Amino acid sequence: MLGLWAAAIWAAPPLANSVAGVARGAAWAKGGSNAGSGSSGSGSGSGPDDDDNDNSGPGGSSGTSGKGKSGKPGTPIGKSRRLDLGGDGIHIQFFDGHIERIRAGQFELVDKSGALVDRHASTAGDLRRLRSLEADFAARGRASGIVTVAEIDEGSGRVDITDFRGWRETLNLTRYELSDPNGRTVMRRPLTPADIVRVRTLLFLN
Repeated sequence: MLGLWAAAIWAAPPLANSVAGVARGAAWAKGGSNAGSGSSGSGSGSGPDDDDNDNSGPGGSSGTSGKGKSGKPGTPIGKSRRLDLGGDGIHIQFFDGHIERIRAGQFELVDKSGALVDRHASTAGDLRRLRSLEADFAARGRASGIVTVAEIDEGSGRVDITDFRGWRETLNLTRYELSDPNGRTVMRRPLTPADIVRVRTLLFLN
């Protein structure tokens, strides 16, 4: 799980802010060049070379190292045709680093270190509260106290992550897309294993 960023071009793209416990493993640079290494498990990163990429926005892929096969452009990663992110759900991460989420029918409270504090079968009340927090986030951004909202639909293989500045990252079985706060696509390229590793790390799914 999921619009994300300020109207001005930021030096750091979505999720790469300095809030404690947030965006560990995200290494970004402007202009489409990769600040990290290991993209697609290759050892050294380079900016997206996809024809759809718009280098006017922020950009390279994550510097987190990815292991395993990097599916060819236009083909899903893995044989299961799933992103394997722990089930459908909504993940809300706060500025202090903790996460409240519902996934695969369970409510989970995760502290800023990634430790599971509470887990129980989700209720209608849990869902209403998280949806209310999501609506407040959409209306007030940073003032809501929320850093990111992620929506995961493993059935369709789609993940939407929106940060408090309005930037949105969208992953599906084959593609990665980054959109600015105005909804303009600034990057579109094949999905890599490093993208999955980074999202799992961000959402404490490891």
